[in-house]
Amino acid sequence: MTSGALVLGTVTADATGTFTFTPSVPLPNGTSNLVATARDAAGNLSPASDPVSVAIDTRVPGAPTVNYLPPTNDPTPIISGNAAAGDTVVISLDGVEIGRTVAGAGGAFAIEVTPIPEGSRTLSIVATSPTGTPSPAATLAVLVDLTPRPLRISPPSPDRRTTPRP
Repeated sequence: MTSGALVLGTVTADATGTFTFTPSVPLPNGTSNLVATARDAAGNLSPASDPVSVAIDTRVPGAPTVNYLPPTNDPTPIISGNAAAGDTVVISLDGVEIGRTVAGAGGAFAIEVTPIPEGSRTLSIVATSPTGTPSPAATLAVLVDLTPRPLRISPPSPDRRTTPRP
C-alpha cells in the first residue's frame, strides 16, 4: 500500500481476497491517495489499483469565538460567531443541544436556537472538525427577559403648579 512515493506497509489477504490494513507510518494531515498492488504466490505483481482518497485531520479545533448577545426579550435569539470553515458548531444549554450548523467558507456561523427559558443562562458552544475532533467549549452568558415592566405615572406633587402662568 502506498500514498504517492510513501510506502505505508504490507498486508496479507485472506483466502477470499479480503484484507484490513493499518499503515505502519502515520499519514500526514490533508488528503492522501492510497494505491494498492497485490503479489500472488508465484510472485507476479498486479497493476496498481485505482487511487482511494482519504482525508486526514488530526488538528484539535480552537474554541469558537462567539459574538456578544445583549439582554433580549427573544427566547430564540440568533447566536453568531466564528469557527474553522467546515466545522460543525453545536450550542448546548445544560447539556442539551439547542442549535447546530456548519461554519461557512470564511468560518462564520449564525444559529437560531430553540427556546431558551427566561432568566440568566450560560450556553456552551463547541466546534467539531469534519473528522470528529471537538474543540474546547466556548461559553456565552445570555439573559432572556420576557417579563414586561409596569409603567408607573406619578401625579404631580402638590407644590407644583399645574396651570400655566400668564
